[in-house]
Amino acid sequence: MKRFYVTVFCVLAVVVQPIILPRLAMIASQEKGTMQPNRPNQAGVIEDFDFQSIDDLLRLGNLKVRMVIFRKRSETEVSSAHLSVFRKWVGDGGVAYFFSNALFGSLFNKLDAASVTSVRVMKESGAEFQAAKENCVGELFVRDAVPAVRLLDHRITGGITSLYVCGERADTVYYFSAKEPASFRPILQLSGFHSSDWFGINKQHPNYATVTITLFGVVELGRGLIVCDGTGLMIGGNSFRGNAYDWPIMRKNILDYDSTSR
Repeated sequence: MKRFYVTVFCVLAVVVQPIILPRLAMIASQEKGTMQPNRPNQAGVIEDFDFQSIDDLLRLGNLKVRMVIFRKRSETEVSSAHLSVFRKWVGDGGVAYFFSNALFGSLFNKLDAASVTSVRVMKESGAEFQAAKENCVGELFVRDAVPAVRLLDHRITGGITSLYVCGERADTVYYFSAKEPASFRPILQLSGFHSSDWFGINKQHPNYATVTITLFGVVELGRGLIVCDGTGLMIGGNSFRGNAYDWPIMRKNILDYDSTSR
């Protein structure tokens, strides 16, 4: 009987070991913060792409990635091969989300999605347009409320009535100019100076009274999207006193986007 139990134990050890050990290793790596970079979460989102592992751009399809969020700029030039494979992944239905420093990196530049410019904005009353975590100073975009602060219609804005927007740092946001007007879709736009209750472009900006800037837009590429976020805080990061308004709906709409379902 003793020999029987020893045999069973040995068999179980052989069978279970290949299953248990990798799992334990993964748990240990999580605790040590050494998880492999560029792995999607359960929703298929890579929340912060690491360009130190740039070859992961070649494997997004195999990893079943739905959206890649780029927070950091690519410090080195992105090769034509990486760019071609990445563009195909987007065209096949992927979502590339760029904001903050990533807007000034090699990948965003070579995608030719849009040109990007920084601009100072502030309330006409003189209050700075800020991005403090608590009680940030920005403005609420409400659909059809004020013509000069516009939330435009698009499939990713379905069900959205209000979005609060703060800048990445004090009084600065980024705005976009379309390189391919036929495929660029403005989502959030701001025009000139307004009453003391609404913020506007700083008077130092040329033609501040008449200019219209796009703070958030998308480029439709095949079945997928290139998202251009000039607010610097990313979907869901723009909130006022804990109120995210409709940013969670925006994120869901972007994840669900597929041009073939129009």
